[in-house]
Amino acid sequence: MDSPSLPAHDQTILQPRKSWLALLLSLLGIGVGPFYAGRGRRGACLLFLGLSYVPIIYVLALLPPSPFIIYALLALPLIGIGIAIFALVDAARIAHRAERPFRARPYNNALLYLGVIVASSLWSVMGMVVIREHAFKAYYLPTRSREPTLLSGDRILTNQTRREDVQRGDLITFR
Repeated sequence: MDSPSLPAHDQTILQPRKSWLALLLSLLGIGVGPFYAGRGRRGACLLFLGLSYVPIIYVLALLPPSPFIIYALLALPLIGIGIAIFALVDAARIAHRAERPFRARPYNNALLYLGVIVASSLWSVMGMVVIREHAFKAYYLPTRSREPTLLSGDRILTNQTRREDVQRGDLITFR
């Protein structure tokens, strides 16, 4: 006897959520693992945190340099790694503890997962290009022509947003 079909928003998936798949989805895109495990709000919050780094870095680059700004720019990658590790562990834990049988929600579909992964990847790549071209640029000094101030083999990071307030002793780079 055929079982009656359930509405699309009320489909019951008999197999439990897989922890390894939630972990893999979180590796591909922060926040996708909780979506898969049935926690849409948590996934959206983690996705927002993961995507907010690019604007934060750019805004910090526009502010006048200070020790706080430098420390904040140095701390942001560590905070990002912490959020990524939390997202990985949390997605696996949520998937392991998901209700059985799992009741699918409207956002539990592969197309949404793929869309979030592609959109977050594009956002990150475009953000890094914008930051690299308009905010900070790294240079390698291969020659000894700037000694004794800068040595051969030194690497410098320039802030391309600050074009005024040039003072004696500042290093200026040209494109």
